[in-house]
Amino acid sequence: MMKRFVRIPAILALLLTLLPSLAGAEGPYRRLPWHLVDIYWRLDPLIELEPFRDFSMDVTIEGDPLASPPLYVAPLGLFWLGEAKAYAGLQTWLKHDPDGNRGPGIIFSRFGERRTDKLKVATGGVYESAGYEGDFISVRHGMPWAAGEYTAKLQSEPNPTAPDGERWVKFQVCLKIENACGSAGDLAFPNPRAPLRDRMYSFVEIYDKLTDESQITPITVIFGPPKVNGKIVPVMKATAIYRLDVPLRVRSFRTSDGGVKVVVGEKRSTGELPAVDGYRREQVLP
Repeated sequence: MMKRFVRIPAILALLLTLLPSLAGAEGPYRRLPWHLVDIYWRLDPLIELEPFRDFSMDVTIEGDPLASPPLYVAPLGLFWLGEAKAYAGLQTWLKHDPDGNRGPGIIFSRFGERRTDKLKVATGGVYESAGYEGDFISVRHGMPWAAGEYTAKLQSEPNPTAPDGERWVKFQVCLKIENACGSAGDLAFPNPRAPLRDRMYSFVEIYDKLTDESQITPITVIFGPPKVNGKIVPVMKATAIYRLDVPLRVRSFRTSDGGVKVVVGEKRSTGELPAVDGYRREQVLP
């Protein structure tokens, strides 16, 4: 199989422009949203030889996410299924029902598409088809998440009624202790035989209602390790990447099971992590 290698800064630049600027922020920083940290995972390339059935990551939230300015925790923050790019996660301030109510919920988006026959919304949820961050379609649904242990999961659902011979992929988030799941809905992906690519991102983001970095609320998020087709995938490398134009208020650590622990809150000296190629980095794995 021919490999396609893309430089990390180029991928990160794409990731960090996916969401619109929703509010201003005082200080020498970019407009919101702020990706406080992006975890770049390089996975075992052998996963590209396997038929894709499901892709999941456990995520643990410690602290009170609802006390934070609007927070986006994205375990499956950017991934490639064949050539199609998508991302999925949990938000604290999401327009999640047909009445326009906002609150905690889950979201699943795919880029390079606008047609609404390529999505199926879970009952009671909403969708979006727009072009303000590049063409995309998205399904969203309310879910009362808070501190706890969750599994974010994408599952391939081969279905001959999917448009253009494509396959449906469903996004669910399950509260592990209760085994209760919420679904955002399904998106259609081209080429039912396309494999999951061997790289991905997870991220923690603040995206609205913040005027000063002192409002960043202490919270801990534990990601991973990634699982493909129900099995933990060997991680070749995991790197925490921090933008220069976003406050440096995150520390990232390796966990004993091969995941990444992200601790948000404490302001760090920028001298701890010199800038290289326009970003600050911490090597977490191996």
